[in-house]
Amino acid sequence: MGCFTSFLGIKHVLFAEISAVITTIEIAHEKGWRNLWLECDSLMVVQDFKDVNLVPWSLRNTWRNAVIRLEI
Repeated sequence: MGCFTSFLGIKHVLFAEISAVITTIEIAHEKGWRNLWLECDSLMVVQDFKDVNLVPWSLRNTWRNAVIRLEI
C-alpha cells in the first residue's frame, strides 16, 4: 500500500481522477509489479478503459500509453 501527491493546477475532477490512475499504472510498471488492483468510484474513469474518446484530449496519449503498460 502506498500513496502519492501531485500538483495538477486548476483542473476538473475527471482530469484529476484519470491522472491518478495514469500515475498509479506508471509507478506499478516502473517497479515491475505485474498484478495491479485499481479501485475507483468514478464510473467515467471505468468507462475510459472501454472508450479512449471519453478521456480529455490533453491526457489521451498518456492514457493510451498507460493502458498499453497494463497489457504487457
